[in-house]
Amino acid sequence: MELVTTLPLLRRRVPAARILVLTMHDEESYLRQALKAGASGYVLKKAADVELIAAIQAVMRGELYVHSSLTKALLDDGLATAVSAKSDTNEWDSLSEREQETLRLVALGHTSKEIADQMGVSAKTVETYRARGMEKLNLRSRAALVRFALAQGLIHSLSKMMNS
Repeated sequence: MELVTTLPLLRRRVPAARILVLTMHDEESYLRQALKAGASGYVLKKAADVELIAAIQAVMRGELYVHSSLTKALLDDGLATAVSAKSDTNEWDSLSEREQETLRLVALGHTSKEIADQMGVSAKTVETYRARGMEKLNLRSRAALVRFALAQGLIHSLSKMMNS
């Protein structure tokens, strides 16, 4: 069975599953297919010796993990999608300022504890903001949140964070 068929099937049968793809394919098209099909992470076999444990830990925390050589593909996709995602802007604007801040930081890969420290609230409060915001946006996974954030133009914020 091929990846694009298997992942959605697994998602339907075990909705809470976090799926990490370990593959030899370093083409952007495979990455896009895997994320679209419900993968939470994408690790190349050639990097598994150094990245696999970190990828498993990130995916288990609910984070998106993508091999660094392929993150540019996600950023490029986000730029293209941002132009056509104007209708989603109203959904984002319907979130409270704290929900927006929380989701922005989650999409950038920060942990609940890091966000709590930065915002001066408890980790439980951060989880509440995250859950409420994702529910309002009808997002079911961290990967979906990252795709949405990229589409909303948070790439500019991402590049600022990466440069600081």
